[in-house]
Amino acid sequence: MKMMMVICSGHLEENLDEWLNEELENFMEDDYLVFDCPGQIELFSHVLVLKNFVEHLQRKNINVCVVYLLDSQFITDVTKFISGCMASLSAMVQLELPHVNILSKMDFVTRKRDIEELVSIF
Repeated sequence: MKMMMVICSGHLEENLDEWLNEELENFMEDDYLVFDCPGQIELFSHVLVLKNFVEHLQRKNINVCVVYLLDSQFITDVTKFISGCMASLSAMVQLELPHVNILSKMDFVTRKRDIEELVSIF
């Protein structure tokens, strides 16, 4: 599945000037567009697809920012949490965009003590 996303993103990258430009013309100036890449860190860590896509949008004078969602289950294990933070940092460095990190799915954390321990660290 992940490889399919990389292939599809590569196809999108090859057709930015044609297909994407036509689609972007259908949006108003104050519209928000959301591009979701769930779990696809390889799109910015191993290949330049996402970076090229962002640069294309910026050339079109479209403001771009990143919202990085990190699954809250990562806070139950320190090594997982550090790994998730490093992946987020990698996105920040690679994409060079305004960036917001969010712990998602907080309702799935069964041990509330994990949240308290994490907050006490920071």
